[in-house]
Amino acid sequence: MLKLSTIGNYVKQTATILSSVLDMDVLICDNELLIIADSSEINNCENSCLNPDSILTKVMESGQSVILESRDEYYGCQKCSSREICDVESIVGVPIVFEGTTIGSIGVYADTPDRKRNLLDKQDYFIKFINRMCDLMIGKLVDESRNREINILRKRLMAIMDTMADAVAAVDKDGRFIYSNYRFKELVGSDYHEDSTIYEYIANKEVEKSIVKSNDIKNKEVYLKSSGEEIFCLLSTKPIEFEDEIIGTVFTVKSMVDVYREVNDLSIVDLPTSFDDILGNSESMVSLKENAKQIADSSSTVLIQGESGTGKELLARAIHNFGEYRNKPFIAVNCAAIPDNLLESELFGYEEGAFSGARKGGKLGKFQLAHEGTIFLDEIGEMPLHLQPKILRVLQEKEIEKLGGTGTIPINVRVIAATNKNLEELIKEGKYREDLFYRLNVIPFKMIPLRERKEDIPLLLEYFLHKYNDTLGKSIKGYTMEAEKTLTNYKWKGNVRELQNVVEYMVNMSSEEYLIYENIPLNVREHMESGKREEVEIPKLDDVLKELIQKAIGVYGDTVEGKTLAAKALGISRATLYRKLKE
Repeated sequence: MLKLSTIGNYVKQTATILSSVLDMDVLICDNELLIIADSSEINNCENSCLNPDSILTKVMESGQSVILESRDEYYGCQKCSSREICDVESIVGVPIVFEGTTIGSIGVYADTPDRKRNLLDKQDYFIKFINRMCDLMIGKLVDESRNREINILRKRLMAIMDTMADAVAAVDKDGRFIYSNYRFKELVGSDYHEDSTIYEYIANKEVEKSIVKSNDIKNKEVYLKSSGEEIFCLLSTKPIEFEDEIIGTVFTVKSMVDVYREVNDLSIVDLPTSFDDILGNSESMVSLKENAKQIADSSSTVLIQGESGTGKELLARAIHNFGEYRNKPFIAVNCAAIPDNLLESELFGYEEGAFSGARKGGKLGKFQLAHEGTIFLDEIGEMPLHLQPKILRVLQEKEIEKLGGTGTIPINVRVIAATNKNLEELIKEGKYREDLFYRLNVIPFKMIPLRERKEDIPLLLEYFLHKYNDTLGKSIKGYTMEAEKTLTNYKWKGNVRELQNVVEYMVNMSSEEYLIYENIPLNVREHMESGKREEVEIPKLDDVLKELIQKAIGVYGDTVEGKTLAAKALGISRATLYRKLKE
């Protein structure tokens, strides 16, 4: 509830008008007995308080008009300490009522017998006129209350708008600013002036159409002028309508960097990975990780080569999360998993209507989503030949062009590529561009196959055992010597990924305290047993017989008698011996 003091100046003007018209002194107080206005020049006591026994107190308590014809009739006057010097002869008191509550009162008092006579003779007129002035004060108070509510609402809206992440500005029909929030001013920078127009910051024909013809714009890619440079942004507009008339336009502007980050946060699953997640204490792995840490902050392109299952994506994520890119997007694209006819639109995005079935409003490509961060192009060796020049252009020019687009879009991404193919062999076969290979191979890494770092296998076996104990609710203590020896000596064509799958299988199949040889998948055991058989050299029968005949002849001699004895010792006939000697 507003108080009379809220419109204190208006109350004073009212008291002056009443006093002038009625030719009597006027006093107006609020319901806390604070005197808001006093027309008496002699007894002016504004901002002081009435005596609680004042006649105006009785007026507010009763909520009715009161006429005091004589001071002797009112108990309050009889015990008033100022009774001897008070010159009031009579009073007309009228309550001021706002929304059913008495918020104050007006007292008109006569200080001479003539004025008293006039006041009492025309008391009905006086009360009616005073009530009219009360209505005017109440009307003013209502207006003030509404203005206050509007100002409060405006302040709340401004506070809300200033906390928005998007830049918002409202303009009139001429494009001049009505309002702009903190983010818009921050985005435009030092160039912003409130008396300027939106056209000075966004030079685009569709913006003019939006204001003049009230056309909506939805997610239009534009350039916003900001402190001497241009920022790539996403723009949406909405007309402001009042009483069937368009009176302005609201602009919502998002920096594309923020757009990419929002989309990335909502749609990309982040898998935090560090170099500690790349298990291995072998000299080759320690060296690999140290070299990778050294280039983590670099914007240069990285090419990771290695067999399937060696952890190429793991290394890419570790590089991203170790350096200054850690808080930026990491977008992974498997070039082999996306059909050739869709890969271009996935990487570069497309405009609305670019092709049949294109999504309304178009689509952001993976390169745009990775802006300011890292894009991981897995299986880059599967990149179709017709797309390779476009990838090369991105690496060299730092810009892309959407399908169906008419202009280029600047991007800033660090590219990490990976492949399990020999790109140099593909170049010789004419299946890969040599210039793209060299542009990708700025910082090369080679993932070491597991069979070439067998000393890391026990560590991996222990790690995956603990992992699947937790996952599957088991409490297996370890591996038997035979099982661990078999797994260590296995060649692991699928590398760490294959080893992980084997351990998961073994933990699932085991009901013992330790994982045993029989828990190993059959295909692994068969391969190992086959390998053992291959290691045992079994000589040919003819070679063995030749060696035995030569040994027998050496013992018994090369004479006829010696040959007869040799044949007898070998358990064959002399004719057979002669035939074998001839062979």
